[in-house]
Amino acid sequence: LAKGVLPMYPLLSERRDIAALLEDEAAFRARILARPGASSSSKRGQAARTPALATQITRMGTQKVEPPPLSLGALALGYFERLSTAAADPTAVMAAAREYQAAAREANALAELAQRNRDSADSPRVGEYLRGMCEATRRSAASLDRVVALLPAQRQPLSA
Repeated sequence: LAKGVLPMYPLLSERRDIAALLEDEAAFRARILARPGASSSSKRGQAARTPALATQITRMGTQKVEPPPLSLGALALGYFERLSTAAADPTAVMAAAREYQAAAREANALAELAQRNRDSADSPRVGEYLRGMCEATRRSAASLDRVVALLPAQRQPLSA
C-alpha cells in the first residue's frame, strides 16, 4: 500500500455489494426467503459471503446448517477509524460509520426473522420484516455514501 493512499477498496466493495442487492428489491427479498440450494442465481458479492450451505462441526459429526441470510456490516470500526484520520471531520466519519453498522445489524436481524418465519401463516409479518430489511439496507448504503463524501478524493495505483 503506497504511503498516503487510503485503503478504500473494502468500503467501495461493500457499497457495490449493497447497491447490487438494492438494484432489484424483489429479487433481494426472494433471495432471503429462498431455501438453500433452491436458486443458483445470486447477486454478485453476496454469493462469496453467504454460501448455499455452511458446515458446522458438532460433537455428533458434520451437520449442514443454513448460513445467515444477509451479511452486511463487515467493515469494523477500526477500519473507519483508520479512514477518519484523513478526513477533515473525523467525528462525522465515525458517526456515519456507527450508523452504517447499526443499520446493517438491523437489516441482518430482520432478514433472519423473515427467513425463520417464511413458512408461518403470518405472512404479513414476514412482509414487514422484508420491508424493514430493505429500509435498513438503504440506510446502511446512505451511511457509507456519507463516509465516502467526507473523505478526500484518492487516486489508487493501478497495480500493487
